[in-house]
Amino acid sequence: MTSYKGTARYWSTPDVPNAAWAYPAPIPAAGPIKDHVAFYNEIVDIEVDGELLDRPVTPFTSRLVAG
Repeated sequence: MTSYKGTARYWSTPDVPNAAWAYPAPIPAAGPIKDHVAFYNEIVDIEVDGELLDRPVTPFTSRLVAG
């Protein structure tokens, strides 16, 4: 899928389509994000300095979290 950053590559889980994504060849202005993988923190556990972060509620939550 192409966005304003370039064409993204997506990975899915059995329960969540497009749960993670990366830009293997972003536009020049977005070069620093090249090959970094992003996740929806609404659906993954993120730990920073040994502390588990709360999962936020965002406009994406209802689409991502089965309920």
